[in-house]
Amino acid sequence: MISRKKLFALLPLSIVLITMLLFVCSCSEKAVQEPAIKKENMDLTVNPGDDFFRYANGNWIKNNEIPEDRSRYGSFDIVRKKRDADVRALLDEVTKEVNAEKGSISQKIRDFYASGMDSAKIEEAGISSLQKELDLIAAIPSTEDFQDVVAKFHTYGLYPLFGGGLEQDLMDSKIYKFYLMQAGIGLPDRDYYTTEDERSEEIRTEYVKHVAKMFEIKGDDAETAKTNAETVMAIETRLAENSKTNTEMRDIPGWYNKMSLSKLQEHADGFDWSRYFNNISDIDFGDVIVAMPKFFKEVGVMVKEIPVDDWKVYLTWNSVNRSAEYLSSDFVNQDFSFYSEFLSGSKEIKPRWERVVGVTNNAMGEPLGQLYVEKHFPPALKKKMVELVGYLKKALKIRLENLEWMSDSTKQAAFAKLELMGVKIGYPDKWEDFSKLEIEADSYVQNVMRANQFAHYKDLDRFGKPVDQGKMGNGSSNC
Repeated sequence: MISRKKLFALLPLSIVLITMLLFVCSCSEKAVQEPAIKKENMDLTVNPGDDFFRYANGNWIKNNEIPEDRSRYGSFDIVRKKRDADVRALLDEVTKEVNAEKGSISQKIRDFYASGMDSAKIEEAGISSLQKELDLIAAIPSTEDFQDVVAKFHTYGLYPLFGGGLEQDLMDSKIYKFYLMQAGIGLPDRDYYTTEDERSEEIRTEYVKHVAKMFEIKGDDAETAKTNAETVMAIETRLAENSKTNTEMRDIPGWYNKMSLSKLQEHADGFDWSRYFNNISDIDFGDVIVAMPKFFKEVGVMVKEIPVDDWKVYLTWNSVNRSAEYLSSDFVNQDFSFYSEFLSGSKEIKPRWERVVGVTNNAMGEPLGQLYVEKHFPPALKKKMVELVGYLKKALKIRLENLEWMSDSTKQAAFAKLELMGVKIGYPDKWEDFSKLEIEADSYVQNVMRANQFAHYKDLDRFGKPVDQGKMGNGSSNC
């Protein structure tokens, strides 16, 4: 499951694969008759040669204010809002299935959603929902044990210090490689830590205050919380200063630094890499791709130099920060105040149902998707859409054949590319197996971590197998 802060912390590992995805959620007479371009949304008083964007969208912008609980708003947001309402109705039906068989899709979805909607239980539990993880951190006696906890938390989807996972090999798209990526910071990217201007300095000041406030909510006294926040900021700043810039991140071939385990150990010798890989899986990944060599060299230095007690503070912050939206309202509200209100400009927090629907969809997208398509996207409709895309491909081929300016050799290359175009409509032909995922009604945050850990091992299980080009990587983001 990916949240906003996880995106901040773990830059996308995915190599972009452009596919044709069509999501059709409803079919009505109104939808059939509605024009593709609505003149009432255009501002015809604007000269399109001066400002085509305002010409095409001016009246829509004037007539659609950004809702208080959002920092942006567009046509996809409107569609997502409709989707979320449909998913909510579906989840409300599932929660009534009190006799759902243990281990069934309905039981897992029911208990996951119910655990997120049970605000009374969440409020009563407070930070105790995370106590198992906090106790594990508090008991760390050495730097070696710290590294064990880092690995364990990676399986939970918390990603302290750095990130890692399987992606297609940049040099051979038929196989997977394990990529190590920069991560471990609480602000969106390195520039927030390194830029010297008034706004950036304000953000850093407010961030330290936010971290301290979260430590206080956890139970620390004000002085300890302030000291802890400064420790966190110092560690994250070192990580950020040694991270690639946004411009450097655009150099995708520059990510491809293949290293054997022994070479990686030599490069970043302060961290026990054999121990790490043994902790996250029993798979031998062979050579790994170190996307940011400078960053990982510094990780090795930091692990040797920074006292274990400081690392324990950092891990505590990482755990609380990544879990805040699943905890009691004092954590949720403080988290919203900094990340959504101060950083992003949202004025109101989304209602609980909408937040929990989003988390449920992210954590259990395919099981929920199975129930969703049964209600909203029958096989007959999918068949029609597959046929429609087939006609589009035929039309494109005809257009290519009739292009006078394109050489025959280029046309043949275009035809070959057209034949290889992947078409993924609505939902996969084969659903993922979630039978080993265990969900209980006991704790929202623990259910999120259970789902993350299930996804972690399921993801790593792809290693050594051919890349599944038919796999649908998208959830119902715009359905």
